[in-house]
Amino acid sequence: MPPKPWLLLSLRFSGETELAAMLSARSAIATHEYEPLRDERAMGYITQEFRRTSDLEKAGEWMTRALRTHPLNILHCIDIVPLQVTGALIEAALAEGYTLLLLTSRDEAARQSAVSVAEATSVWGPKEAERAFPKIAAGQSRAKSINLKGLKLRLRNDLTALGYVTGLLQQRGAAFDWLFYEDLFGAAGGTAARNRVATKLGLAAQRDATPSRTFRDMAQEAPVTGRIPNFDAATQVMAGFFPPRVSVAHAD
Repeated sequence: MPPKPWLLLSLRFSGETELAAMLSARSAIATHEYEPLRDERAMGYITQEFRRTSDLEKAGEWMTRALRTHPLNILHCIDIVPLQVTGALIEAALAEGYTLLLLTSRDEAARQSAVSVAEATSVWGPKEAERAFPKIAAGQSRAKSINLKGLKLRLRNDLTALGYVTGLLQQRGAAFDWLFYEDLFGAAGGTAARNRVATKLGLAAQRDATPSRTFRDMAQEAPVTGRIPNFDAATQVMAGFFPPRVSVAHAD
């Protein structure tokens, strides 16, 4: 049976780049440039046309044609493009027989914190962070303040995007694997967990080159966050949006 391309749906800074790199390295199917539906990328013309016309039927037709013509693996962040475009991608992927993966985070506050650090420092990946973060920590480069109004809007928009995607997948009766950052990258068994994902996709289980520290790990370090003028205020905003989880003991 020939291998199927995969569609990895994620929210930014959930480990999606690292997981996509690992799966792509083992796949016989080529992978699109990451997030191909961004305006400036290979499939961005679909996003641009939808923004211009709001024509969902045309977006669906163009999406199906793109996936049928180039059935490549796709990494797509659901918090980047309009929800309707993400929906059109999911519908087309299901119709074309893609294997679907959804990657999110149990600790959404930590993920959102990483997004805020990236926006404040203009640093978006681990390799760049290795070069830039020491300079920021030493005060040689300056970080911007976090846009707190923008943060509050993003918290709600991302929650809406995740609800939309999971609702659509369930409504369509789609089979998909829901994966979590903490299992793949935040635990001692991360390599084994990533290998299980690969094996389920029919890919070889092997030692991968995934870095031991993700950008999200680096973004939590005090020498960097301490240089962001209003990081504490942003943390309070997130704490108000994500109240502490309460463990409930069930009586027998």
